[in-house]
Amino acid sequence: MGALLIALLLVGCVRHHERTAAPPNGNRPEASLPPGGQRPPPVPPPAAQGAPAARSPAALMLQPVPPSGRLPGGQTAASSLPGTEGLLPLTAGQPPSPTDYEIGPLHPFPSSDSAADAIYSLAEKFTSGLAQGTIDTSLLSPKWRDTLERFLSYPKEHGMLPDRVRIGTISVQGSEASAPVRFARGAGRTRGTLYFDLVDGKWYLSDIQADFGKLSQPFVRSELYEPTSWQWLLTK
Repeated sequence: MGALLIALLLVGCVRHHERTAAPPNGNRPEASLPPGGQRPPPVPPPAAQGAPAARSPAALMLQPVPPSGRLPGGQTAASSLPGTEGLLPLTAGQPPSPTDYEIGPLHPFPSSDSAADAIYSLAEKFTSGLAQGTIDTSLLSPKWRDTLERFLSYPKEHGMLPDRVRIGTISVQGSEASAPVRFARGAGRTRGTLYFDLVDGKWYLSDIQADFGKLSQPFVRSELYEPTSWQWLLTK
């Protein structure tokens, strides 16, 4: 009876050793998962004594480049552009021009049209004289000089000559030309047209179509204007 009990104890010890021993391929058996089906997060190792603290990222400081092109400390400002970049043209290479909401685009001076530029210079000189209260008769067409002097005499006597003017796009047709204009004096505004004649190779002012009486009254806008893109709009 005692020998049988000893034999049973030996068999139980051998089976327990086989269950806890490593498998022949050297791999350890996986641990059983908890009832939730997820492994617990690994426990991080304790921090080493004397380890350096984490450093915060360095701040990036920007500063304007001096006109000399050199930065403090002897550094030289360099551009990363290779120098072959191009610019997108606006409206097929034509820059935007000032535009009045009543007479449209103003005449660009100087332009590629020498005749239009000569007429513009004439109109500028004449209207500059009007702003000073004078009428330069040498700029008036010999054929229409007396008529224009009589036409301008009334606004001159009553202080209604314009002191500012905007000259629109000049249209040249042979020996004649015209330009829309917008006159101003104080708070008054009026629009009109200047006409020019070519006489013996020289341009003269031949007619003025405008109501200078409106310059004595404050201007009140009565219509809306919706500008297109790429315009330098003048609304006053």
